[in-house]
Amino acid sequence: MAGLVLDAVAAGRRTERADGGGSAEAGFADSASTPMSTVQDRIWFMHELAGSNLYTVPTFLELDGPLDVDALGRALTVLLARHSILRTLYRASAGLPRPVSLPPEPVVLMTVPSTEEDAVVTAAQSRVFRLADEIPVDFRLVARSSGQHLLVAAFHHIAVDSISLDLLFTELGVRYGEALRGTGPVDPLLEPAPRYSDHARAERDELATPVMQRRLRARAATVGAALADGGAALLARSGPAGPGDNPTARASRARPAVPAYTGDSVRTALPERVVTMIADLAARHRVTQAAVLVAPLAQLLASHGHTSTVLLGTPASGRTRSESLQTVGCFINVVPLIIRLDGARTVAELLARTQEALLDGLDHQDLPYEELVRALPCRRRTDPPPVTVLYSYEGGRPTYTFPGLSRAELTVARPSGTAKYDLSLYLRARGRRLEAEVEYDDERYDRSAASAILADYQRLLTGLGAASADGTGCR
Repeated sequence: MAGLVLDAVAAGRRTERADGGGSAEAGFADSASTPMSTVQDRIWFMHELAGSNLYTVPTFLELDGPLDVDALGRALTVLLARHSILRTLYRASAGLPRPVSLPPEPVVLMTVPSTEEDAVVTAAQSRVFRLADEIPVDFRLVARSSGQHLLVAAFHHIAVDSISLDLLFTELGVRYGEALRGTGPVDPLLEPAPRYSDHARAERDELATPVMQRRLRARAATVGAALADGGAALLARSGPAGPGDNPTARASRARPAVPAYTGDSVRTALPERVVTMIADLAARHRVTQAAVLVAPLAQLLASHGHTSTVLLGTPASGRTRSESLQTVGCFINVVPLIIRLDGARTVAELLARTQEALLDGLDHQDLPYEELVRALPCRRRTDPPPVTVLYSYEGGRPTYTFPGLSRAELTVARPSGTAKYDLSLYLRARGRRLEAEVEYDDERYDRSAASAILADYQRLLTGLGAASADGTGCR
């Protein structure tokens, strides 16, 4: 079903280019032909298809100290005035989304007592945006006791990614200080931030070049060959267990024709000794820590899928142009990793293969996943996407400074009750520990299966350290 949707928007965009760009509904700040990026196209259509909170990004900023609520409201007003993507609607015209930037307006910051905190947090995690009628951000302020506050901000992924959040909350601290001093910009529109629409236009132009088209076809052929080798079967298969399988960890049900993208997750904390082992193993074998973390997942998928070729996805920043580094918007790209494990009998060989796959993926991170899917050879519209399993590592967030406050700490959560992929492994740095979480599609997996997958991953990860230490093969 998702394939049908993406094909439809691709056809629409090609017609639009052939007609000279088309005419979007007139907006305030941007031109009448403001483009959308490829990832925005996909998110918009998936949002329309799911009709849920699938792409909601709930954030929680804990603020300790004597907060000036009026100054925070003024700072948020300046923030939205400078970043037009935060006040953009997405309205359908001839079946295609058209961005419409609204004029900036003062942010009215609703403050609620601490007794309503649980309800506000739950509402943010389950928030369903109406992109045609609502801007893609919503703020609430919870007044806790003893001079503490919680700024709850729900964003839609069509407007932000992880780096965007760091940019926004860093700038919010600066604007808060200006509001306290009364030194903010006289007119924020005269000091606009870099525009995401410039990136979207440059991306569309580059995609139309012969060089990019050749690169897309070549990479699609490589991904297609990996899929033909069994790279997509993996853990996503259902049915009877084979030799060496952990039956508990197999999919309980076949993939539905029209997925609901609902899910849940299980998690565990990896102790400090495992984190130390990961760093030591990477140094010993001269690979990145990412290779150490991905390798046991590749082992797990290969074992359950009875294949030596593993294909999984990982997010990349997508910010390959220098001007994008300070731009707020959704740049993130899903990069397929192709890990070939045939003949990898030692830890050194396994890590080398994984490192090679990571570097190969990095070399192709500028190829939009949506375009890559459409370029796959012999692809049927009803085929599942090539990436059904995702690996993601989330490092610690930067320190945010709000003048006069002793602490400003951000937590970024995921929407409740959703799953974008069959399985996702999220690893998060928590001081000197590592949190591991498996998010699963509950139409395919039971909680017991997800728990078994997480336990198998942890066993294989610790087994890498033991096997490397005693010189034995992969366990």
